[in-house]
Amino acid sequence: MSQRDKIQFAGLDAAFGIPAAVHSTDVITVKNDSGKTCPTGDSIHSAAAPCNTTYKYDQDKMGAALTTYPGCYNTARSDSDSTIANQPQYNDSSNSVAYNYPRTSYLDTATMSTLYKAKRPPFTQAQLDQLKAVAQMDGTYYTSATGYTVPAGPDAVMYFNLTGAATNARQVDLNNLAVSPWNRDHDPASCPSQSLLVIIEGGDAKLNSNSKLSAAVFLTSDDPYGNVSKANGTSTFTGSIYANNVDLTGTSDLWMDQCFINNPPPALNTVTTYNYREVDR
Repeated sequence: MSQRDKIQFAGLDAAFGIPAAVHSTDVITVKNDSGKTCPTGDSIHSAAAPCNTTYKYDQDKMGAALTTYPGCYNTARSDSDSTIANQPQYNDSSNSVAYNYPRTSYLDTATMSTLYKAKRPPFTQAQLDQLKAVAQMDGTYYTSATGYTVPAGPDAVMYFNLTGAATNARQVDLNNLAVSPWNRDHDPASCPSQSLLVIIEGGDAKLNSNSKLSAAVFLTSDDPYGNVSKANGTSTFTGSIYANNVDLTGTSDLWMDQCFINNPPPALNTVTTYNYREVDR
């Protein structure tokens, strides 16, 4: 994560009840570093100085335990932001994420997966095949980044398989999805029961030009694809984005609100049988 000072966070992470911040298994830096990784020397943390009071809720691989650093350890409860301070989850020892937050500025891949449920890749091939089958059944499976129809809802899966498209025709313009019912403000007065799941395989995406979109977007491919480019033009996005690389050049507002949390895409649900019994009458 480069140019950290250009990104502002506010309020609580609706999913985990902790202050919204950057959590990286690599390096967080305020410098304009390029490439997929940043030099460790540019990190906002170091083993000798794991407490960065400017970004006290951020975590990266150069951080460390904060127990002996009162400027950072367990300071969320006394945050000057009233929407963050005095939350009951900070006292709940069974809450492995929020209890006495923050306790460390260090994060590794295993912890990211365990605590924040973030894994790479986001889906197995079998799961992708299931999502593809849902989209094919609903008529929302596309092999082109253009010329598609936006589904009406209330719940929809759009699958873009761009692996066979021309190299210069693999970018999905998410602006075109920002129409009813997927165009909404964050924290709406009346939360609609709806969800939009977008899968982009073998391609990229862009979001700009003053659009508003609420969706769960997954770009499943690695280099050279899986990129979200230039979320500018004061665009507003509510939901989640999984991507190989995200360029936030410009002005954009990204939200994770309770309405989105309350309406996960049904296509992501799984059913596990723990016990089965057949009763003959």
